[in-house]
Amino acid sequence: MAGIGLRSLRQIPRNPGLRLPTARLLDDDISGNPQDAEVRNLGRAIVDDFATIRSKYQTPKHPIVLAHGLLGFNELHLAGASLPGIHYWRGIAEAMSNNGIEVITTSVPASSSIEERAAKLSTDIESKAGGKHVNIIAGLDSRHMLSKLKPPNVRVKSLTTIASPHRGSAFADYVFDQIGPTNLPKLYSALGKMHVQTGAFRQLTRRYMHEEFNPNTPDREGVR
Repeated sequence: MAGIGLRSLRQIPRNPGLRLPTARLLDDDISGNPQDAEVRNLGRAIVDDFATIRSKYQTPKHPIVLAHGLLGFNELHLAGASLPGIHYWRGIAEAMSNNGIEVITTSVPASSSIEERAAKLSTDIESKAGGKHVNIIAGLDSRHMLSKLKPPNVRVKSLTTIASPHRGSAFADYVFDQIGPTNLPKLYSALGKMHVQTGAFRQLTRRYMHEEFNPNTPDREGVR
């Protein structure tokens, strides 16, 4: 459960049939650290082998593709090409490379539709991977690419998503409700004049993900 904090774990309903083979629940065996009282107030902590950061990991055999999400970028130049740019994956790509991992970074339109972003992602991987098998760290764009586009020259072993809104975003629903159907076309028109694509925004809603995207985007067989 990478990325889920103790408070989030407390909200998971109890399931007597749930089995966590590598996990253990800690009650009274918390050591004497200063924050122990605070930790105890949150309830029982789930600890497993994956919660421990190791000093060394086995190097993947295949390249890792880092694909940014909504409003992301590969390298951003705020003051033109004369000054160094801001790297989206700063530190992460370097750390992987220093550990012998071949890293491929991609760049897709920041707020275009999932379909448009997936097409660009496919082109980037195809041109940079050179036919190699890859492991992708990405989100909804990759799911569409694998499930619907199925590019023959993009060979994917696994897809890992981090904080992707697979069930939609409650915050997106709230924003759309606050804007209202009357003002939404005006907002889109204003953003269009600033050359900001808007295709991705509606696709963040829970209704879109539940009724359209997920039912029409099955997992790709052979991709973990």
